[in-house]
Amino acid sequence: MAEEPGPPVPSAPQALVALSGRFSGLEDSAKAFEAASVAHTLSRRLLGARPDAMSPSLLNALVSLSSRFLALGDAQEAVAAADDALGAITTLVEVRPQGFGPGLVDGLVRLSDQFSVLGDPDKARQVAILALDASRAQLAARPEEYGPDWANGLIHLSSQFSALDDGERALEATILAFGVCRKLVEIRSEVFGGGLAGWLVGLSARFSALGDERRAVEAAALALNVCHGLVMRGPQVFETSLADGLMQLSARFSALRHDKLASRAATNSLLVYRSLREGLPEALGTSLAGGLLQLSARFSAIKDPTNGSVAAALALDVYRELLIVRGEPLGQGSAKKLIRLSARFWTLGDHRKAREASDLALGLYDDLLDTRSRALKPSQSNWLVGLSRQFSALGEGGRALEAAALAQTVCRRLAEEQPDVPGLISALRNLSARFRALGHPAEQAEVATCAQSLERSQTRAPGS
Repeated sequence: MAEEPGPPVPSAPQALVALSGRFSGLEDSAKAFEAASVAHTLSRRLLGARPDAMSPSLLNALVSLSSRFLALGDAQEAVAAADDALGAITTLVEVRPQGFGPGLVDGLVRLSDQFSVLGDPDKARQVAILALDASRAQLAARPEEYGPDWANGLIHLSSQFSALDDGERALEATILAFGVCRKLVEIRSEVFGGGLAGWLVGLSARFSALGDERRAVEAAALALNVCHGLVMRGPQVFETSLADGLMQLSARFSALRHDKLASRAATNSLLVYRSLREGLPEALGTSLAGGLLQLSARFSAIKDPTNGSVAAALALDVYRELLIVRGEPLGQGSAKKLIRLSARFWTLGDHRKAREASDLALGLYDDLLDTRSRALKPSQSNWLVGLSRQFSALGEGGRALEAAALAQTVCRRLAEEQPDVPGLISALRNLSARFRALGHPAEQAEVATCAQSLERSQTRAPGS
């Protein structure tokens, strides 16, 4: 007599759900449904062998399975899979509550959302409440296990309660997450560092959204203390993420109308960026330059043009070294940021640096046309037209014409190779207006004629 098969491998349902999705992608609905059905059977066998064996992977498999059945047009099986997940979680909480951890919170948020999709708001709310109650109980019973996963899960749960129009429980979940972060600050802030500050900034925003401005300020202030502690430890712990986090924190304080704290956060951000620029050659890159550009704008927002100029100058210094000293092949994203940087210097009244940033942008676009001509887009022409305007504002008529000529090259190649690309006609009209402003009627007429020709061609195409 054949032996009864043992419980299936716990990872099998998730793998079969993925296989079902693959069959759907291959337009084989029959096999997609068969794989999903086998996944459902295996999940039930797993839970039948050990009703309290629910894990984050199995929960996510059942939620994904419910979504799969719904996509395959079987709403009944979709509801059954979601109900199986709810039943198993309820059993786990009742029979083995210590088995409930932060990984299950995110899964329950997904399950709650799935019940909403299935048109059952009562069960959606039931699942979210179950997650909140179980989280509260476990955090009270095992405070030594506080970790970032709990904070993340509870923040997601708070958002789910907001989606369910339950502001009271959304606030309760956020307060619980804040308690976790407070504990982490007390016992292990040096381990999580800037990441912990980021969660606190997110919590501050959640408190504001829920109308609790007092706790919003408390969370932001705690984040600032965490970041300040890292800054005091010195350059050995500095990362771009710390500088970015401080910049976001400054914006948060501005939203909370705490200008002094906004300035303090931004100043600390500049200190970290400057240290990275001067002491860590490996940190030198476009993300560092882009962050400094954003920080310059942040200083302008808090009415600190002096530090705004310092941040912008550091950004220009980074781009100069990347392009001229190292000769690194930067992309269009860097060219656009250089144009924005030029505009920043213009706003700050430093026309010399504005010209230098514009010159770097023009040179980069020129190189891109030579080396990456297959990646041409109408937006490149529009950015070059903007650069041309910037040169005109700086009194550089010759360079303004060079930028417009590059834009014309972009449009000409696109008209020859991709005449139907969206946005090309609009880019040509934009460029025609630029040549008119520059006093070059021949180029204006050529570009305008090209736009009219493409427009006639596209108008005739549907009826041809």
